[in-house]
Amino acid sequence: SQVTSTQSGLDLSSIIKDWRPFIAKIKCSWYGATTGYTTTGSGLLFKTDSKPYAHLVTNKHVVVYKDQKSKECKITFPDTKDVIDISDNVIALSTKGFDFGTIDIASQSTYIDVLANQTSSRTACLSATVGEKVVILGYPSIGTKDDITATEGIISGIDGDYYITSAKVEQGNSGGAAILVRNGGKSCYLGIPTFTNIGQIEALARILSAKVLQ
Repeated sequence: SQVTSTQSGLDLSSIIKDWRPFIAKIKCSWYGATTGYTTTGSGLLFKTDSKPYAHLVTNKHVVVYKDQKSKECKITFPDTKDVIDISDNVIALSTKGFDFGTIDIASQSTYIDVLANQTSSRTACLSATVGEKVVILGYPSIGTKDDITATEGIISGIDGDYYITSAKVEQGNSGGAAILVRNGGKSCYLGIPTFTNIGQIEALARILSAKVLQ
C-alpha cells in the first residue's frame, strides 16, 4: 500500500493493515450498439444483521450509468486472485436517494464468504468532529494497480450528511472506505468517499456519512 502521511503519533500502518483485506476494486461496464462506457471504483465488504451474507457497500455512481445498473461488473480483493463477476440483479440501490448501493457477492468465493464473517467486529462512527483524523482507503486511478492506496487528512467540515475532508481523494476512490482514526489505535467506519456532481466533473474530498447506510 502507498501511504501519504502528514501526521504522527498514531499507528496508521496497523489501522490500514487491519482494514485493507476488506476493500474491493470494482470495474463495471455498459455496452451500446456503437459505444461503451466503463467505471472503476472501490467497495467495502460487510455482513450485517440486515444483510446476513457477504455484500459490498459502494457508491451508486460506480454501478449506475445514465440510470442503468451495470450488467457486467468484475470485483477483486487485494489478497486473493479470485475474480467475482456480477450482474445487475444483485445490485440494490438506496431507497432514499443517497449515492450508495449494495452488491450481493455471497457464494461467489469461499475466501470472501469467510472474510465477510470477520466484519461483525467493524463499527460505524456514531459521531465525528472537525479536526479528527481520517484515512481514505481505495483504488484511485493514480494509485497502485493491484493494491489499495491510502491517504490521510482531517475532517475539515460537516455539510448535512457529508463530511468534508482534507485527505486526498481521486476518481476511483469512490465507494471505498473512510476510516476515522482516534488515539489509542481505535478506528471506526466513517463513511463512503463520494462526490458532488458539478457538470461532468467529480468534486473530491466528500464522505457520505455511514449513518445514512443504516
